[in-house]
Order: sequence, then structure tokens, then C-alpha cells
Amino acid sequence: MTDVNLNTFPSNRVDALSLLFLENQDLSSLSPEEIAQRYLEANNEIRHAFRNKSNTDKNGVRHIVL
Repeated sequence: MTDVNLNTFPSNRVDALSLLFLENQDLSSLSPEEIAQRYLEANNEIRHAFRNKSNTDKNGVRHIVL
């Protein structure tokens, strides 16, 4: 029997939020290339936002949330 690898999309929160963002946009006048570009831009901005988000614990130690 062959092993089956069922990868799912979105596979992480950044991809999920990027897809959710695009689903709520009017893409009717865009080409597939433009939609792909919008997805990549949203993905990059969301990834950047998570990377720059930091939390401080009760001891005042800053932790980066990825």
C-alpha cells in the first residue's frame, strides 16, 4: 500500500489570514497574476506584523510572538 500525504492549505495562521483577507476583497476585475500578487503582499504584511508583535511577561521579559 502507498503512503498518502494529505497536505492541507492553509497550513499556518499567516496563510489562513492571507486567504481570509483576499476572500473579503473584490477580485472580480483582477487577473490571476494580480490576485497572486495581492496574496503574496498580504502574506508578507501579516508575517511582518506577527514578527514585530512582542509580549512582555509578568517579569518584564519581552518575548517575540511568531
